[in-house]
Amino acid sequence: MKEYVEKRGSGLFVTGTRVAIEAIVCEYKKGASPESILLAYPGAGSLENVYGAIAWYLANQSEAESYLEATSKLWEKMRSQQRLPQALQERLERARAAFCDRVKRFRPGGAGCQPLLSKLAFSAMRRYCSQRT
Repeated sequence: MKEYVEKRGSGLFVTGTRVAIEAIVCEYKKGASPESILLAYPGAGSLENVYGAIAWYLANQSEAESYLEATSKLWEKMRSQQRLPQALQERLERARAAFCDRVKRFRPGGAGCQPLLSKLAFSAMRRYCSQRT
């Protein structure tokens, strides 16, 4: 019987590809069809591989969920330890401050602000600016 998932290093991948099993499983759990998963991850190689990865997940759900949880924790740990270079942090802070100054000059939805950001991003940045002052 063909194996559809292989372990490489500390990761699980669709056999013979660089597509991580978490990509397939995440899409599947969101309700995506195998066909749409293949469209999103053509590197999976074939519809057979996508169905095989899903079958592996369903047959090994407790192992798969443990792996996904461990992977998620690892990514969160790595994100929390990542620091931007000081020069980049300073540049971003200057850009935020300049944007906040611009926002203060316009009403929400005003013609001057709208080209800068979508309504959602505009309100998120406005909340951020109000918390910073």
